[in-house]
Parts: sequence; C-alpha cells; structure tokens
Amino acid sequence: MPNNINILLILMGLVVLMSIFVKILRYEIPNINIMNEVLGFKAWLNPVLLFFILFNIVDDEETCNQVLLGLYFLFLALILTQLLAILGIIGYKAELIAKHGRASGFGATGEYAITLVLFFPFVLSGSVLMKRSNLFKTGCITLVFLIFVGLVIAGSRNGAVAFLCSMLVYLLILKRKKIMGLLPIIFLIITMIVLGTAAFVVSPSSVKTVVSERFDPSTSEDVKSYTSGRTELWKNGWKLFVDSPLIGHGRNSFMILSQLRGYRYCGAPHNEYLRCLAEHGLIGFIAFFLIFVKIFQNIWQSLETTTNSWGKQLYISYIAGFCGYMVGMFATNAGPSLVIFWIYTAVIYKYAQLDMDKKEISVGKSETVATLSPV
Repeated sequence: MPNNINILLILMGLVVLMSIFVKILRYEIPNINIMNEVLGFKAWLNPVLLFFILFNIVDDEETCNQVLLGLYFLFLALILTQLLAILGIIGYKAELIAKHGRASGFGATGEYAITLVLFFPFVLSGSVLMKRSNLFKTGCITLVFLIFVGLVIAGSRNGAVAFLCSMLVYLLILKRKKIMGLLPIIFLIITMIVLGTAAFVVSPSSVKTVVSERFDPSTSEDVKSYTSGRTELWKNGWKLFVDSPLIGHGRNSFMILSQLRGYRYCGAPHNEYLRCLAEHGLIGFIAFFLIFVKIFQNIWQSLETTTNSWGKQLYISYIAGFCGYMVGMFATNAGPSLVIFWIYTAVIYKYAQLDMDKKEISVGKSETVATLSPV
C-alpha cells in the first residue's frame, strides 16, 4: 500500500504555514510575534514528521509490533500515573495531570479520554481475538480494565460518546467479517458493562461524585452550563468562520479573536473541525478532512484484501479506534494527542504496506511457477 496521504499532508502543511501570513495581513490581532508563530508551526509539524519518520524507518513487521508494545507501556504509564494522582499518592502539576488528577499527560479530560478510546480496541482484540502468548493476553486484559478505570476517572461525556461509537463500529465489523457470532458479541457487551461498572465501583468516592454530577443533566440549569460553555464556544467559532469562510483567520487565532471581539465565552473551541474552519477556512478544512478520509479508505482497503489474521485484527482495531477518535474531536481539541495518533497510524500504515508487499511477492511467485510449468 503506497503512502498516498503524503500530498494531502504537504498541502495541509502549506495551508498552516500560509495561515501565518493570513493572520498578519488581516490586521485583526495586534503585536504578532513572528518567532512565536514559527514555533507554533513547528509544534503542528512535529506529529506529522513523526509519521513520516516512522513510516520510512520501520521496515519489518517485528519493528511494527515493538512500536505497538511501546504504545502499550505508554498507556499503562499514563493510567497508573492518573490512578496514583487521584489516590493522593503522588502530587500533580497542571501541565502533567490536569483537572485534579482526571487527565494524565494532557491538558483536557476530553482529549485524554479520546486517546484512550483510540487504543482501546487494540488491547480488547488482544484480549479476545489475537492468538498470542498468555503473557500478551494477560497484559491486554489488564490494560482493558485499566482503560475503563481511566475513562471513569476522566468523567468525560465526550469520551463516553466516542467510546460507544468506537465499540459500535468494532462489533459491527466483527459481525460483518464473521469473526464473532451474535452470542459471543452479546457476551462481550455484557462483559464490558460489568468491567465498566466494576471500574466505577472501585473508584474513589470523589471520582464517583464528579462523574455522577457530570453525567446528570439535572445538575445543570441549561444546555450551556451542562456542556461547560461549549455550545457558546461553538457559536463563536461559527461566527469566525462566516466572517472569513475561504481562508480563515490564521493559526491559533480562535481564542485571541474571541477575546478581542468581546465574546462572553473565551477559550479553546473544543471542536477540532470548527477550529479548522475558523482558523484555516474551507481550504484548510477540506485538506484536513481529506487526510482522515484517505487514512480510513486505505486501512479499510487493507482490511478487505488481507489474508493475514494478525493484520486483519490490527486493521479492525485501528478502524474502530479511529472512528471513535474522529467522533471525539467534535467536542474536544486534539492537541498533544495527535502525537500518539500519528505514531499509531504510521505503524498500522507500515504494517499494511508490508502486508501488501508480501501478498504481491506471493502472487508474483505463483504466476512465475504457473508460467514455467509444462502444459
């Protein structure tokens, strides 16, 4: 499978780079610091560079598996750190464990939650589908439960919606591919409900109180307060988009313009798609959206054509996590989570390419044998 999202990533990079000049030339924001803008562009570029580097350095399936193992330990460390913080065993700093211990390694609980959702189908597959060692299965089962605990502690409603969407896609694919029958799927659903309930029960009382309040609409006066002001922020984003629909207002302009224009609610947009529309206009949004469409198309094509059982389970897991992550970006900012997203995507993309290369070699050998065979 060719890495055919290169052009779209380069196009998006050019859009983001040009948005610096858009921001300067529109004269909406005073005292723009060019160095800060360049550093901001570098921050956007870093996750994409990780994708390029990993995709081109990794050259065998074993290395792909090692990177996935590294991601496993990263998520294990994130959740254990979150648990230690929420239990008061370790202290926490705002930039490391935000929201009083509810988000480990991220500045927002929603972003943390959708990152857990992205990787959850992989460890779930490792628990119930993948034919691996008992140690691998035990590790996956452990992380499945810990991710449930992490999601409960985060108390993110957006994370919950993303999780449900991810699991719906996951189970539908398993059923469509006849990997799992209806009764096993029902049993798996019941098991996940039990695990989620157990994760809530074993959580500290402070966590139970926060989660109950966040998911209970009766604790809020209206939709605006229930969504923590997100609906107002989305209105701000729509106003900014309508004001400059084609090219937007420039990178990182959302919060600044909200303040300068005197909007009542000022803050991050908490919607990655709306942020892209407001800051980069339709041109940037189309490039941004096409990147994810192309990723989905390529991995789905790999799923449809592969005869490799391990690869098939990897693709199913990735697609389910990817769909949950994309839904989650409707109500949170992607931010640092994009680093993990692009590392994970690079590994799956590379595995798909290696899988296809092996298949083409196998077909080539078969055709050669057929040609040389006497009639």
